[in-house]
Amino acid sequence: MHTNSTWQETFKKYRGALAKLCYTFLVAFMLGISNIINQEDRTIHDTRFKIEKHQDQTEEEN
Repeated sequence: MHTNSTWQETFKKYRGALAKLCYTFLVAFMLGISNIINQEDRTIHDTRFKIEKHQDQTEEEN
């Protein structure tokens, strides 16, 4: 005889998989946010030596 399962029984059955899926999405979101913050920090506080190339203008080029 087949009985209809309630939503509580279904939830208990898939609770572990649901928790793992939520954990995975949460970790992916947190890694994405940390990469955004890291990139912004790198852009603002760029400590690498920047070399600018200057071209000397002579009278002939004017």
